[in-house]
Amino acid sequence: MVCNNVSNDISSAKVVSSLPSGLRWTGQIYPANEKIVYNERTNQIVWDAGNINAGTGVLTPPREVIFQVETTPQANQVGAPVDLVNESDFQRI
Repeated sequence: MVCNNVSNDISSAKVVSSLPSGLRWTGQIYPANEKIVYNERTNQIVWDAGNINAGTGVLTPPREVIFQVETTPQANQVGAPVDLVNESDFQRI
């Protein structure tokens, strides 16, 4: 997940998404100190991105968090694309 911000400082930002069916959360997160929570019952992922300064992703590197998921495709899925995350929603807390 990546956050860019061109014009105004943003406080209390979060990104909410979920894993599609058949994918598993491994718990591997980079950078390890990012505030990201996974709910295995709902497959929901919430990244508390906090404050994002104006110019992030333009004048300075973007804010990002990387996480690992795994899947074992069924025989009929071999060679087909796999969605690794559902649509994400950017919010202010």
